[in-house]
Amino acid sequence: MNMKLKFGTAALVLCLASHSALARSSVLRGDGADLVREINDTQIEIDLATAPIKSRADLLRHLRVTQDSPLSKLPPSIRDNFIRSLVFTRYGLASYSYLGLNTVSTTDLYAVFSLFGHQRYLTSVPGLKAVNETERSILFVSAMGGGGGENTTEEPPIQNSYCTVDGPDSWCTYEYGSACNAKCK
Repeated sequence: MNMKLKFGTAALVLCLASHSALARSSVLRGDGADLVREINDTQIEIDLATAPIKSRADLLRHLRVTQDSPLSKLPPSIRDNFIRSLVFTRYGLASYSYLGLNTVSTTDLYAVFSLFGHQRYLTSVPGLKAVNETERSILFVSAMGGGGGENTTEEPPIQNSYCTVDGPDSWCTYEYGSACNAKCK
């Protein structure tokens, strides 16, 4: 049975709040925006904590042992460019090239970004299209707070910026077609 659930942000907040430990937290003493931010920030932490790839070593191991990786759904030239562009810091994925990623389905790209705990940052890829209800929902959630903004305390990735690492220091510098995020510290 295929059921489509459609609801507004207020209904989502009420549903999550009534079934969550967040409902018992101090967040409820603020306005609804505080609860939405707390939920988004918690989900971002969960996504990052459960991601299978957090370092170059994790990536190489994943590529070696995972035959049906979401990365294999990327066209070879786009996959190679994406993999070459990945920069990790001790905090996880810090930057990547998004060139060509808008030619991949939103669903497949969600699976790729999930490997790194960055599935809520899809709006950092310009030109993504949604072809069905699931993809519209994916992009909606990304735009609502997963990619930073007013619904989360997490900063969105900076477009046309690349994480440069020099020893213990790292910073975002200009590079067309790349995204640099808060993990570049």
